[in-house]
Amino acid sequence: MRLGVLILVCVGLALIWVAVKAEQKSTFLSQKWASQMAEYCEDLADSFERLESQFKVLAKQYRQAKQRRLAEICEQLADEHDQVADRLNELRKAYEKLEKELKR
Repeated sequence: MRLGVLILVCVGLALIWVAVKAEQKSTFLSQKWASQMAEYCEDLADSFERLESQFKVLAKQYRQAKQRRLAEICEQLADEHDQVADRLNELRKAYEKLEKELKR
């Protein structure tokens, strides 16, 4: 009888230890994922900002060539890329905040 209780206690402690280790591993993966997503959003935002700059240059070139409609379209695309870059920066900040929260 005592041996059975001792075995049950040992098995219970082992299960608790396994659960704690599994939770630690899952928390680490979540933090790593949030960190990677923040970096990915930052890279995307940088790319969109570069594209915005290129569209602005194209808009100037089209204006010089007196193709007003194409210049307007390029300016609109540059503005939209700027908005996307801003949203991606917001996402990056959110992922960084999530990463910090998960580290706690």
